Amino acid sequence: MNLKQIVMRAAILAACTVGPATLSAHAQGMGGGMGQMTPEQRSARQLDMMKTRLNLSEDQTAKVKDFMAERDKKMADLRSSGGDMETMRPKMMEIQKDYSDKVKGILTDDQKKTYEEMQSQMRGGGRPGPPPQQ
Repeated sequence: MNLKQIVMRAAILAACTVGPATLSAHAQGMGGGMGQMTPEQRSARQLDMMKTRLNLSEDQTAKVKDFMAERDKKMADLRSSGGDMETMRPKMMEIQKDYSDKVKGILTDDQKKTYEEMQSQMRGGGRPGPPPQQ
């Protein structure tokens, strides 16, 4: 084997070793986005967004925060129960619906309209899910 072949093999080996490690590091922490956030961080971000977009009062903000904490606990309990996703999905949807109903219950009519628009955007702009069951 000549020097040129040795250098080429070393370069290929280095690329195969360093490339995946770099991608893994990027995916685990430097990529940003909601996927790397803890449930508490996601709820805090969601609360900040709702407070701003809905112009929530301090009382409304406190109530929404309580509703989120209750929702997050129920979701965590459900996930830790060890069930499969198909079994948990309807329960998760019910928890989310209950949360949403509670939020709507403390909003003004104008805030409800904005909240519904936000919900619609989240459903339309999020990752595609399974088709609706009939």
